[in-house]
Amino acid sequence: MASSSTVPLRVRSPEILLHPTCCIGDCHQNPNSARTESSQGLSLEVSFQISDPPALSHCFVRCHDLAKVTRKNSPSAEEEPFIVAASGGLALLDITFSGDDGIHPPCSDYFVYRAGGGSPSLHLLPGPYPTRYKLNMVTVLPVCDGSDDYAVVFPDVEYLMHEDRNNYTLHIYRSDTRAWSAQVACIAEEETEDARNKLVAAHVATSVVYAGSGLIGWIHLWMGAVKCNVLDTNPTIRFVPVPLNEFYLDYIAEINIQPFRHMTIYNGVIKFIELKYHRGPAFNVKRRDDEAWMATIWTRPISSDVWNEGLTFDTSDIVVTDPGFWHLLPEMVNEKNKLKLDKLMSGGPTLSLNDDHTVYILAKMSLFDPSAFVLALNTRSLMLESCAPCRGENILGFEPDYVPFALFS
Repeated sequence: MASSSTVPLRVRSPEILLHPTCCIGDCHQNPNSARTESSQGLSLEVSFQISDPPALSHCFVRCHDLAKVTRKNSPSAEEEPFIVAASGGLALLDITFSGDDGIHPPCSDYFVYRAGGGSPSLHLLPGPYPTRYKLNMVTVLPVCDGSDDYAVVFPDVEYLMHEDRNNYTLHIYRSDTRAWSAQVACIAEEETEDARNKLVAAHVATSVVYAGSGLIGWIHLWMGAVKCNVLDTNPTIRFVPVPLNEFYLDYIAEINIQPFRHMTIYNGVIKFIELKYHRGPAFNVKRRDDEAWMATIWTRPISSDVWNEGLTFDTSDIVVTDPGFWHLLPEMVNEKNKLKLDKLMSGGPTLSLNDDHTVYILAKMSLFDPSAFVLALNTRSLMLESCAPCRGENILGFEPDYVPFALFS
């Protein structure tokens, strides 16, 4: 059962920066709201509070019987309802119901929110759900570009650790057939032994991206991307290595790479960015005299085997155009309107999904500062075009707690 709002959806930007953890409560007078019922018949409403980047957008969930969610495959981590994946106008939510009313037992359901087609809608994903899968690889996508129907993919890759296996098992639900199925995706025969080894490692994905026409990319920022045409009759897995850069190789066992790199796939192009800090890849409690970095961006068509090093720039090249930044952090702009990022802790690059040469940077005055800022940099003009404040107390390692979604494209 699904129902939708009667107010057409209006959004200024097709891309949003979304915090995956949902807020509990009502987003009043919101045209993005949609309603449905849980598997136990409980009424549920999901809405989005939308802001143009670099400001963050938030998802709200309203139900009288919501409990804090224990994230699947991680029983110790209690969290609010959260967005597992989003792409192509779709979002997949994981919501647990407490059963405290004494009538309904505790249960956990998945829901698909659809933003396209005029008015938003919310659909309960029918069970039973797969019992073996990697939550960080689960995704939702249109069954074909422009379609109102969707597919949800739960990959199982546990057995890839065995040397005699070379495939993923994909558990797929399709709304056009209203049925679950299991599909085997095999590693392409032409992949080298080194690529196959990295395919095994890459199942610890940091993000999942939808590349269009049924193609999914599982991103591993140390190794590269695993791409798979998950809706094909015979899905094939191929590996896209990150551009070779020896700067971070000495730190591979010591640091989380997400504050320094980002990778995405959009409109047929794979993009990769890396920040190389002047003083090495470390965020210290005491601010250093030089927190600046140099960024390099690579691109390659999704059908190509060659990376193109398209742009390199330094923090000293960035010019401020947003007057709001002078108000928020006046001490970080010099007399030439240049941004003094050498004095500002920053990292966590996030490439925009739009074709506008934008990269979002997370910035803080100090490591434990409860306030943080998301900066929107135009990498073509090297201008800081806008900035927005965000909560920074949980961002100790400059790992962004938001992700770019083309949810309303």
